[in-house]
Amino acid sequence: MLQQAESLEKKGMSLYREDRDKYLKLLKYKVQLSDQKYWENRKNYFSVMNNLINEKLTAEDFIDEFLCLWEKDRDRFAVNCEPNIASKRFAKWIDKIFSRCEVFEPEAQKKEQYGENWLKDSVSNVLIQIQKEYNSNENAD
Repeated sequence: MLQQAESLEKKGMSLYREDRDKYLKLLKYKVQLSDQKYWENRKNYFSVMNNLINEKLTAEDFIDEFLCLWEKDRDRFAVNCEPNIASKRFAKWIDKIFSRCEVFEPEAQKKEQYGENWLKDSVSNVLIQIQKEYNSNENAD
């Protein structure tokens, strides 16, 4: 489907206009590939998250490390493959952490909203949710 979509684009056409069912399948597949990219790097995400929670990293260092991982995965070319079913919806959790990083205020006092404690609590809550969702597939270590 990817090849067909690319071929149509080169001709100035779109899969969306030519075959909506295939287009929707392709979109679903692209979401699965996105989940897979982040899933493949999950242990590094869990490590960085745990390092913040256990105060081995400051909020600023966590954000630097997390965003470095996130950018590499976001920009990595997804190989045409069959995504692991366990990776389903994993990107949504990474997006939640990403949004917390965007809102974080480094100048905020520790107890103020959007400060370091808020970020640590937010990351901890997301990690707990990830562990609950994926516990049956694989523990988030």
